[in-house]
Amino acid sequence: MRNFAEENGMSVKVIAGSHVVLLCMNVVEEKIDGLLGFAIECEDHKKNKKYWLSGIKTFEEVLSKPVPGSLHPSNIHPIQAFIWGDYVVEPNNMYTYTIKPMYGTPTKPKLMKGVSVTVTTMKTEQGIHSIFFNRGNTASQAFSREFGERDLEQISDEEFLPWLSRGLNEALIEFIIQANSSEFSLRAAVYEFNYLPILEVFKKVSDLGADVKIIYDSRKDYPKEKTEEASKKAKIKTLMTPRKKGESHISHNKFIVLLKNNEPIEVWTGSTNITKSGLFGQANVGHIVRDKEIAEKYFEYWQELNKDPEIEDLVEWNYTHTPFPENLSLPKKNSIQVIFSPIKTQTESKKTIDSLDWYVKLMDKAKETVCLTAAFGICDRVAEIFKKDKPYLRYLLLDKKDDDIELIKRDKENRIAIASKLRKTPLSHLLEERALLSRAVKYIHVKYLLIDPLSADPIVITGSGNFSKNSARYNDENMLIIRGNTNVADIYLCNFMRLFNHYFFRQIYNSQSILAERFSYKKYLWRSRYKRYAYLRPDNSWCKQFYMKDSVRMKERELFSSFSE
Repeated sequence: MRNFAEENGMSVKVIAGSHVVLLCMNVVEEKIDGLLGFAIECEDHKKNKKYWLSGIKTFEEVLSKPVPGSLHPSNIHPIQAFIWGDYVVEPNNMYTYTIKPMYGTPTKPKLMKGVSVTVTTMKTEQGIHSIFFNRGNTASQAFSREFGERDLEQISDEEFLPWLSRGLNEALIEFIIQANSSEFSLRAAVYEFNYLPILEVFKKVSDLGADVKIIYDSRKDYPKEKTEEASKKAKIKTLMTPRKKGESHISHNKFIVLLKNNEPIEVWTGSTNITKSGLFGQANVGHIVRDKEIAEKYFEYWQELNKDPEIEDLVEWNYTHTPFPENLSLPKKNSIQVIFSPIKTQTESKKTIDSLDWYVKLMDKAKETVCLTAAFGICDRVAEIFKKDKPYLRYLLLDKKDDDIELIKRDKENRIAIASKLRKTPLSHLLEERALLSRAVKYIHVKYLLIDPLSADPIVITGSGNFSKNSARYNDENMLIIRGNTNVADIYLCNFMRLFNHYFFRQIYNSQSILAERFSYKKYLWRSRYKRYAYLRPDNSWCKQFYMKDSVRMKERELFSSFSE
């Protein structure tokens, strides 16, 4: 949901997801003289209370030694940004935000008349769609504030896992237990599948009479061994079917089809492996589609996988049943479609193309912006698109540094965040927990692409695939392509910016602390670099970059704050 308000030379656009609200501020240039930042007051209509949004930075002149990890209200220590997120909102709740510009000095601030705007956060159930993002490891300072300095071994799973899940694990359980009688069937295709509490839910519904069948990846020792060990403990081994053929590739799906009286009615999909790290550790999404036509396509795909076909046979079947446009044109307006992998075809010129070529073409045709997540780096075809000069901003969120990043950075409109935790420095007052629960992928495991998400005609591509050649041509994968649904786009965009801003700050802060350490004998240099990123600016120097003609910051301010009916 989106809303907009403006008054006295200031405007605020709000974009509400289900658990995130983005606040996009703007002021006319003549009003930035002396602007110290924004004080943001929130009224929670359900709880009937008001409070100031907070941040971790302080004015050094007001509070030079804050308590590690503490938060500070924005009416004293303002928000020095034009985009800010409220990450503690609840779904389907009304909030009114009043944003007041702050002038004066850090010790004698003056709050001016502001702008108020009301928004209702979205339900996780959006009719056809239900979308559930976990917290992942992104809120690690929040984790420290919530659970203190205790080691993980000192905190029970019942205490901290629900907090990390933020509804993802619970939604998966609710989806499965719908199959509570012999009227229902479940057909699942899984990759990593070893979180015992979920496997036991499958066992429970099977005991209630539901017909449950699960195809699992058996091509590699990992995750095969853990899956078989866990399924044996959960006593569901008779429900399991191995996917064996195509030994050099993986069966990477993570979907479940729900059938009633043998008719497919809805499907659970997304990026989440059924593991402890998948549900609670890495950033992941579960996406339910309540559409019989889409559910039928997933069921047909499952039936084909159940035959354990060779790759080339499955490639042909997938392209026949879920083709991408041969001319790589846009999806139909206001549509939902699905692409199953492995998939490819040949053009008249004998050139082989696959679904990745389509996604790349869509990125190249974007009009306003592109947002892409990449857990395992970016492939050559995606990198080439990001290397092309574009006048608009493109956002790239990586779990780890990629070899092509330095070349991609040459286009200043490319905004890149690489996941990491905050480094400790002698002067740092910022707490940071270590990565939790994760194996190969510590932070970013979601796989989605947003094309023009702020427009009235956004495209969301989401599912199990990593936007790579292997995902398109060789692995068992599934991807949803959703065009024209602004509610779905808002939920995905809000969570993308939550992750991006979290890690972008760490990336900048860490790089500066490394430079400072190299010149640690120059105490003034260390302190000046530290102060720049650890404290609020005592004047309006923080905002000047947002008004430099054609600068990235100016483009970002204008992109997010613009509003049209």
